[in-house]
Amino acid sequence: MTVATTDIPIIRLAPFALVRIFSAAGARERVSITDTPNTRWWTIHAPSDGRLVGCLGLIAIAGRLRVKGVYIKPADRGHGIGSEATQAVVDLALTEGKAVEAFALNPPWYHARGFLTVSHNAHGVALVRREP
Repeated sequence: MTVATTDIPIIRLAPFALVRIFSAAGARERVSITDTPNTRWWTIHAPSDGRLVGCLGLIAIAGRLRVKGVYIKPADRGHGIGSEATQAVVDLALTEGKAVEAFALNPPWYHARGFLTVSHNAHGVALVRREP
């Protein structure tokens, strides 16, 4: 699936081999970018020129889909690229008729999009969920 605000798709379905380049940088920022079963990965591209700027995943867990490993290179943050890409993947997941959840470092972003906080993990990070 590709979603575009210009002629350049912002997300592209990709094999893990293409997103693994972000693993070390993501780990430094507590973003899990690992090759796990039942995970679909997308690369994120700058809408202006198509440069590879990040990645995100969607993992199937117990009948739900969880947003995973959202990472944008620091130099490309603050332009809404991550938000647009995450929204596109959430929209895709909802069209599959499944609940979507995420461990949210930014719960208000998810709350503004219809997600509710259902719990917090041991580190105080909110688990948010949206039903289809």
